[in-house]
Amino acid sequence: MRAIGSTAPSEVPRLRDNGRPFLNLLLVQWGRRGAGVQYLLRLAQEMAPRLPGRLYVSASRQSTLFEETVATGLPCVTVETYSGAASALRRSFDLPRLRRHLRVELERHRIGLTLVCMPHPWNAAVADVFRSSGRRLVTIVHDAVPHPGERYPLPAWLLAREIGLSDGIVTFSRHVAGAVRSRYGTPAARIFEAALPSLVPETIARMRMRPARPVRLLFLGRVLPYKGLDLLLDTMHRLEGRVPVRLNIVGSGIGRGLARRIAAMPDVRLDDRWISESEFPRILDRADILIAPYREASQSGVVPAALAAGVPAIVTPVGGLVEQVENGRTGLIAGAVSTDALAGAIARLAGDHELYRRCSAGALEVSSTSLSWTAHVDRIEEGVRRVAAAPRRGSDFQ
Repeated sequence: MRAIGSTAPSEVPRLRDNGRPFLNLLLVQWGRRGAGVQYLLRLAQEMAPRLPGRLYVSASRQSTLFEETVATGLPCVTVETYSGAASALRRSFDLPRLRRHLRVELERHRIGLTLVCMPHPWNAAVADVFRSSGRRLVTIVHDAVPHPGERYPLPAWLLAREIGLSDGIVTFSRHVAGAVRSRYGTPAARIFEAALPSLVPETIARMRMRPARPVRLLFLGRVLPYKGLDLLLDTMHRLEGRVPVRLNIVGSGIGRGLARRIAAMPDVRLDDRWISESEFPRILDRADILIAPYREASQSGVVPAALAAGVPAIVTPVGGLVEQVENGRTGLIAGAVSTDALAGAIARLAGDHELYRRCSAGALEVSSTSLSWTAHVDRIEEGVRRVAAAPRRGSDFQ
């Protein structure tokens, strides 16, 4: 048995209430679809062998991966959430019942610590329940502040309440960790960074060489203003006559203005729709370089996915992106958030066969070491172990 952060069961911190030990860990993620549901599933699969008989999950029955989550064989505390605005309003009246349900389940399964894996509007409403009777709460904070132009961002006061009630915080980048400290006053000793690994199942990982044909650039994911797709389209014009490239844009949320621009660009192909998890391996395998031309970022889920496939990435020098790409080893970090800087980085990587080969090899190596799921879960476990062994929030610890 491999216990949290230790080599022997006797070393596992045991939370107690009236002398009764709480032995078990609960993973919570109530979202419907997207990276959050994939993260819960993968984290549960990775942690289950380390905590035999002691790991539980709580998922929404409306999750697109609910059946896959149940199929892990882990005990599941099922929650009925919602699938749209109308059902969200209706179901919100059931929150008092949900709180009672959770209290019963926490006691029945002897949960000592809850790890909330993804932001959800209901998290703040039940955070105090997860901390009841001496239990601990650790929250993974993906974004400390909403992204500009983001649809339906989590209200700041809900996130502030959730962070304020948490005994520990996990972030996926130093950038977000710093924002949590400065914005919410969370002590540094209660924040743990765990670099995000690839969430793409069945990734086709292979060494890549710079192709003889035009290089395929890939912009992947939801199109939001802060992600700089307009900047990338301007960059394509700067590349004319410098290096042969083609751009594939795969994701959802393209506005009419951008769609019209793309339709007039012969070297740009658009696939505007929601992409299922099963399609990502094929999409990444057909790409030569991933482009993340963001104007700001906490971190990106598509960058580690590309690196795991051996696809080098080019990113702008903002937020946590600079932590995800090793310049010259796994891709390139543009010198600025500008068309000139992006064009220069693309021309350099697409035109240098040896640099491209080195970055592909580096991407595969990093994905199997510092950006691996083993490294990620090790760091999560360290945070959980320290939080479980320390006093509840209100007194700092070293």
